[in-house]
Amino acid sequence: MWYVLNAVDQLSRALKSSQEKTENEECDEVLHIKTQTELTVLQIKEEFKKLLQFLRDEEEASITALRKEEEQKSQKMKEKLDDTYSNIEKLKLFCLDEEQPVCVVCRDSEKHLSHRFRPINEVVSSYKEQLKTALKSLEEKLKHIENNKRDCDKTIQLIKTQAEGTEWQINKEFKKLHQFLRDEEEASITALRKDEEQKSQKMKEKLEEMNRQISALSDTIKDIKEKMMPHTSDASFLHRFNVTLER
Repeated sequence: MWYVLNAVDQLSRALKSSQEKTENEECDEVLHIKTQTELTVLQIKEEFKKLLQFLRDEEEASITALRKEEEQKSQKMKEKLDDTYSNIEKLKLFCLDEEQPVCVVCRDSEKHLSHRFRPINEVVSSYKEQLKTALKSLEEKLKHIENNKRDCDKTIQLIKTQAEGTEWQINKEFKKLHQFLRDEEEASITALRKDEEQKSQKMKEKLEEMNRQISALSDTIKDIKEKMMPHTSDASFLHRFNVTLER
């Protein structure tokens, strides 16, 4: 990249110098600058070409290294699996005391001294039979639970149906009761109003009678007062006295 910087610096100097020269010198300088610029452009292109090639090489190297590492890991896993399968193939016996598969070498080791052994295929067959028995028991238990579940579902549905029927009956009875209470309320109010009207009518008649009595008594009192006036003669007073007493 120093080519670029150098070229730019030279171009700057050339432009500055060209301003101080004569017209003829300027023409020569322009040609020189043009040539120098073309060279600089070529150098820049070359540098970028090298940079791109470097990046491609780095990318290819990284991918190659990654693939190589992946192959190595895969190979290690394959070898580990092969070793595992190889060890499994060696496990021909089963230690009844330790309850684990062992190889012939392990059988003769101090760890398994005086232990009981059986061929692994016999133990597997025995364990499979035990699993079959356990499986059968579990299946029967599952079937029993499923039957109980169905019974529970039926019971729940029956309870729901009965509850809905009871709810409908309760609503029906309460509707009847509400209607009865409304009828009773209406009848009671009607009877109350009728009784009120009858009592009010009696009181009105009684008041009218009392008003008539008051009017009659008022007239009598007025008449008596007039008779007792000083200007009334004794003969007239005695004559009207009997009439007044009769009233």
